[in-house]
Amino acid sequence: MSSDYSYNELMAMQEQALERVREMQRRADIAARDAQENLSADKRSEPPPISPPLPVPKIEKTAKRKPYPVDYLHEPHPEKENAPSVSGADADKALILALILFLSQEGADKMLIAALMYIMG
Repeated sequence: MSSDYSYNELMAMQEQALERVREMQRRADIAARDAQENLSADKRSEPPPISPPLPVPKIEKTAKRKPYPVDYLHEPHPEKENAPSVSGADADKALILALILFLSQEGADKMLIAALMYIMG
């Protein structure tokens, strides 16, 4: 596809485009300078008055509230104290074993299960 513009016309369009870019940059500089001046003027002005804090309502402990699930995170549980702890390599083996059991029940590939057993070994 051939161009309908001559070299001089293309150069003139490029020069016009450069002038538009320079004009936009000039406007952006003016807008940034005005914004900075407004910001500086706001900082010099008196800060807004600070209102006193609102009183915190007191919750009476006489009323029994419904327990939330989050409460159980902070309460000690005796059944957790006696539970065996699994850590380190034992935890990894337990996770792989659970994965093997799950995959075998779902009918996963036997080679995958064999590979997991090899890793666990």
